[in-house]
Amino acid sequence: LLLVFAGLWVAVGVSLVREPARIEGAWHRLRTVPLVIQAVAWLLFLPLTAGLWIWGTDWAPLVRVLLVVGIAGWNLLVFLPRREPVSPAVAVATE
Repeated sequence: LLLVFAGLWVAVGVSLVREPARIEGAWHRLRTVPLVIQAVAWLLFLPLTAGLWIWGTDWAPLVRVLLVVGIAGWNLLVFLPRREPVSPAVAVATE
């Protein structure tokens, strides 16, 4: 999932730099599909769709960029692989 979301966020970032209207277009296309498909998209891609929603607002550009970058960073941080900590009792039992 980390690679999937990283790829999607890179695509969003490239679109924001090259052609920001594409992001607004993606948000408007998402809003025109049937409600069931919208619900599935929101469920499966919540951070990404939240970023699209934020970009589609009329807030100040700096606020929108900070929020989208913050959501992207949080999203990728959550999917980073972690090592499980070894408890002292398990460490003693394996020695």
